[in-house]
Order: sequence, then C-alpha cells, then structure tokens
Amino acid sequence: AHRMTRVERFWKGEGSPKSLTMFMTAGFPERSTVPLALLLASSGADLIEIGMPFSDPLADGPVIQSSSERALRNGVTLHTVLEDVRGIRSASPVPLVLMGYVNPVLAFGPERFFLAAADAGFPGAEGVDGDGRVAHGRQIADLATGEDRGLVEVGGDQRRQGEQLAT
Repeated sequence: AHRMTRVERFWKGEGSPKSLTMFMTAGFPERSTVPLALLLASSGADLIEIGMPFSDPLADGPVIQSSSERALRNGVTLHTVLEDVRGIRSASPVPLVLMGYVNPVLAFGPERFFLAAADAGFPGAEGVDGDGRVAHGRQIADLATGEDRGLVEVGGDQRRQGEQLAT
C-alpha cells in the first residue's frame, strides 16, 4: 500500500488552507543548510524547496545564480546536500523538495541519486532540462525502496513531462 509522503499531504491540502513555500539554495550563505532550513521551518514555512547548486544555472535569475556560485565556493556537493537533508529531517517534519538541474544528478548517477535521496529522507525532486535517464533512475529507485519519489521534471520533452506529472 502506498504511504503518502509529507509533500503529498501538503499538496492535498492537509492542514492550513493557506501555505508558505520557501526556497533556499543548499550551502548558501553558509556551507551547512541545516540551521537556515530549521529557522524557515520554525518561522512558519509549510514546505521548503532546497535548491541544488549548479555551476551553470542559466534558467535561474541573478539572485539564485549568485547563491549557487557562493554555495559551490563553500564546497557544496550533492553528497553534502543529502547530508544536510538528514540533519533537517531528524529535527523537523517540514516537507522538503529538492530542486535543481539534471546535470549533477546525471553525473552522480540517477539510480544512485534517488536511492541516496530516499535514504536521506527526500520524497521528491524537481529537475530542470530533464530527460528519460533521470526518470528511469527514479523508477528503479522506486522499485528498490517501495516508495514513489514523485519526480517533477521541468524542461526537455513537454509530452513526456505531462505523462510523468499525470502518474
């Protein structure tokens, strides 16, 4: 039986009819994302999107580009992002969604990434400029863990996106 994730409960409207979704770049302004994420959660954030920094964030505006550059200078990697998620998850029930470009996920290995993300406590991820390799990695990880991470890919093949969103 499917167990609803925190994010699914959030989107289905459990709790308040109004919500506050916050975005933060992992590793900005400091390397550890945990203190800022916990501050956002304790200040009323109903859901937090955590951006994975990327060296070439062309789809983002100057503020997120700048925060990504600083996070990378701070030494943030997908490994450190997932470590921080564990820290956030152990201290707060706030729903989390990982957002970022697909390139780092492809370099990490999609199957390996989704298994590591599930282990860290991430139920979902959004990617920009995705392709089928990432969706395939998610499906393999779903089978391995018995969970559905609910990947939303932005960019790439519009028809395939619609099919993925509908599932």
